[in-house]
Amino acid sequence: MSRAGYKGKHGNFEVPIERLEELNALYMQATVGDYDGNTSLKCAQYWKRHSGKTQIESIREYIKLTNMMLTKYGWNPPEGWV
Repeated sequence: MSRAGYKGKHGNFEVPIERLEELNALYMQATVGDYDGNTSLKCAQYWKRHSGKTQIESIREYIKLTNMMLTKYGWNPPEGWV
């Protein structure tokens, strides 16, 4: 995502922390399983919400969210980018 995190005259393409934590939570659900009580993780509150989802459901949701973020923040620079 070439524009991710860019703030300037061509726009604001900051990826919200909530979206990144949601991706991390889905990753944890897919790889580790249900929330294990680790409160030191930033994504803990989001991970709790995904408890009970299967690995396949978590992977599908991760891909869906990733595709949405790629569409929103894009691969290509915005018009006027120098």
